[in-house]
Amino acid sequence: MDGELKEVLETIRQEMRQGFDAVDQRFGAMDESMRQGFDAVDQRFDSVDQRFDSVDQRFDSVDQRFVAIDHRFDSVDQRFGAVDRRFDSVDRRIGTLETRVDRSMVELRHELRVNLDNAMTEMRQDNAAAHSETRLHFDTVADGLRKEIKLIAEGVLNVDEKLEREVGAIRDEIADLRAR
Repeated sequence: MDGELKEVLETIRQEMRQGFDAVDQRFGAMDESMRQGFDAVDQRFDSVDQRFDSVDQRFDSVDQRFVAIDHRFDSVDQRFGAVDRRFDSVDRRIGTLETRVDRSMVELRHELRVNLDNAMTEMRQDNAAAHSETRLHFDTVADGLRKEIKLIAEGVLNVDEKLEREVGAIRDEIADLRAR
């Protein structure tokens, strides 16, 4: 019986060895397949990273445009500062004129008031013209920005949609890989 038992055990041992070898081959093939799948996922992530870099560059461009607009607003602020100084100057002139008018005769008062009214009208016209020019420039810049921001927003939406499709495809591929 010991001889038969040895033969049976040897046969079982050989069958088990063959089974383990077959399992090792399957795992080896699965490891290669999984590695290839992960490589494909890595390539897709690299592609998505490149797209995000492109979007970042676009945002940098928009930031530069906003800096330019800030400089333009600074220029407008400087113009308003000049207008304020002109108003301060007019206020000083009015004070001086009032003192002279108080010391002058009635005829001189009338003449000075006419000159003052003319100067104020001219200042208001200058101010109105400057305001109108500034408003037109601002409206033009704002309209251009609206269009550019809309284009950027549409581009971001397109990238988001593409990204969602890519993520869905990646998830499907991962699910397929897991199902194998």
